[in-house]
Amino acid sequence: MQYRTDNTEGYSSEDLETLNRIYEHRIDLLGEDELESPDYLQHISEQTEQDYAGLFLQVSWDLQLIDPLTRSPVPGAVLVDLQSVIHEDEPILYLFAVPEVGLVPLLRYPNGEQFTPKDWQAGYRSLPEDRRESREWIGETAWVYQDGRPAIMLRGLPRVLG
Repeated sequence: MQYRTDNTEGYSSEDLETLNRIYEHRIDLLGEDELESPDYLQHISEQTEQDYAGLFLQVSWDLQLIDPLTRSPVPGAVLVDLQSVIHEDEPILYLFAVPEVGLVPLLRYPNGEQFTPKDWQAGYRSLPEDRRESREWIGETAWVYQDGRPAIMLRGLPRVLG
């Protein structure tokens, strides 16, 4: 499956590139049985577009993965997935693919505040798959604010004081 202008309406070429990256990332996580099911692949395709469209207005296209130590963009980081965490006023979870690191999560609130794990180079794939889906790991991770300040945890999500 490829999202193209002839099978997907209303998206720019950059949007289609992002949609294709997200879809490919989700396909990479599937088992052999799931990969052999055209109906399941169609479901993943429709779900990817639905998730993307639902979050489309909240996505900041200038979003970059920032290294909290150097406060500069991480070279080669590419957005590969995004998903809501719990409620509309809570952050979107973005996943970036980073060469030689793997997947790195970033949480961004609607007001623009963003957080990365303090040890972002450990990679997201190091978490067991059932923990990734439960989101419990968010509350158990040490997070830092975009300027490098340590985050506090409030209701299982990172925040920063004043």
